[in-house]
Amino acid sequence: MRGLGDPPILESSHANGGLPGEGEGSKARIMAEAVRLFAKKGYEASSVREIVEAAGVTKPVLYYYFKNKEDLFRQIVAEAMRQFHDDLLGAMQRECASLGERLRAIQDIYAESARTKRDLVKFIHAVAFSDLYDEIFDFDAEWARLLEAIAAMFREAQAAGQASDRQDPMVQAILFVSAAMELMRVLVYKPDILDFMPFEEQLVSTMLEGIAPSARQEKHRQEEQTPCGQGARAEEPAPARKPERLGE
Repeated sequence: MRGLGDPPILESSHANGGLPGEGEGSKARIMAEAVRLFAKKGYEASSVREIVEAAGVTKPVLYYYFKNKEDLFRQIVAEAMRQFHDDLLGAMQRECASLGERLRAIQDIYAESARTKRDLVKFIHAVAFSDLYDEIFDFDAEWARLLEAIAAMFREAQAAGQASDRQDPMVQAILFVSAAMELMRVLVYKPDILDFMPFEEQLVSTMLEGIAPSARQEKHRQEEQTPCGQGARAEEPAPARKPERLGE
């Protein structure tokens, strides 16, 4: 599973460094500055002294909230993972949402993380395969759970006649998440190459075109009603949109 790419889940709920309540307390400032330094210099090269100076606090304040630098690392990773889990769960469980709407919501989480939480994304990428990260976060188990949850969305769409039932839902899930992760990587490290490419919208639209239901499913779909009381409908790719530039 590791060979498929970087970790699928990254914090996405809070801007400017990727931590809650930034500017509202010493702990939040410490965590935000630690993320910035870890992303810039690396975890090992960043000292407690540098972190407290950047946060404008003293060492006793840091040690009030964290046992040591490793504990600070652990809390940052745990908080980022929790927040991202909440965001993804909300995207997947949108009531009465079509497959395309859910996929776009998931993709937006990755893209927004890249645009507004660049330091946190870089930090997580840098430490994702370290032993310490593995102690905090079971990558393989969480990756498998994410893929299974998205595969379930494709199965649901197949059952409703919104997607082809000739394709493996797990393969579809892997392809979609891998593409969303690569989009996030590009937006973080090479954002300019997408300036004039409606890549984000095309990602979901291309996926929907590739899984369009068969004629047999289309006929069956027209005879069925969705649980929301509306006739089931096949997904139609949305008009392409130009992605925003970072900082806009």
